[in-house]
Amino acid sequence: MHFLYDSLISPLVLLLEFFFKLVQVITNNPGLAVISLSFIVTLFTLPLYIVAESWQETERQAQSQMKAGIDRIKQTFKGD
Repeated sequence: MHFLYDSLISPLVLLLEFFFKLVQVITNNPGLAVISLSFIVTLFTLPLYIVAESWQETERQAQSQMKAGIDRIKQTFKGD
């Protein structure tokens, strides 16, 4: 378990602490540093959000193509 923490979580914590302290030193305001950190995390996760949206759109297209067949199957086996 320490391996996972040391290789995945610890670098993220260090990076977030760096950005927090950097903004806090620049602005001398911990509240603004928290808001800025939230904005930075949002920017870093934006590519993941874009990929997830494209996968969801692909899924919607597949479901719309299968809708006629699914409706036919539901109508055929209705009540069984």
